[in-house]
Amino acid sequence: MNTLKLIQIYTTTQLLIFCISSLHAKEIQVLLPLAASGGNNNKLSTTEKTSEFSTTGYGLAYVFKNNFGLGYINSTATYVGSAGSVISQNQTVQANALELSYFKGFKKFSFQLGLGSIISGTVSKHEQSGVDVLANANSKSLVNGSTTFGNVGYKMFGLNFIVGYRIWDYYAQHKGSSITRGVGNFNYSETFVGIGF
Repeated sequence: MNTLKLIQIYTTTQLLIFCISSLHAKEIQVLLPLAASGGNNNKLSTTEKTSEFSTTGYGLAYVFKNNFGLGYINSTATYVGSAGSVISQNQTVQANALELSYFKGFKKFSFQLGLGSIISGTVSKHEQSGVDVLANANSKSLVNGSTTFGNVGYKMFGLNFIVGYRIWDYYAQHKGSSITRGVGNFNYSETFVGIGF
């Protein structure tokens, strides 16, 4: 076996070892939203104000040994807009995002920054002035947009305790066989907490 062949085998082996070791987790994260602010930027009138806005959801993230991370984040936003005492809009939209990030860990602290893209979503409620708009256009939901986030972590008892801030910005609509209805541009921020292990 000649020297060139040995070098090729050695290089290929080292590359495979590097790729496999990079797939091993440095940290697995479980994330939950704590508080949210924002709403739907598309108002029905100039007098409409946000009277209620809240989110629920969860996140799962995997940080590789090369410090890059991949996460799946779910958020269900509920928006109620009112003009005086009259409810103008009542909406619930679920969005799912895939996020890429960079993680930097120190002895006691960690920092992480990332951005993501909405990969799917569902409009489960869309009422305008008490009228169910979904009744005639409920066959397909379209949710498109992005996320950005940052977090810090403190290592204690073998775990990484995480506090972070995420911004959601997406447009939601739904369509039936012959009609498309825009729900609006949801723009909101979430404070979240989590645990990495």
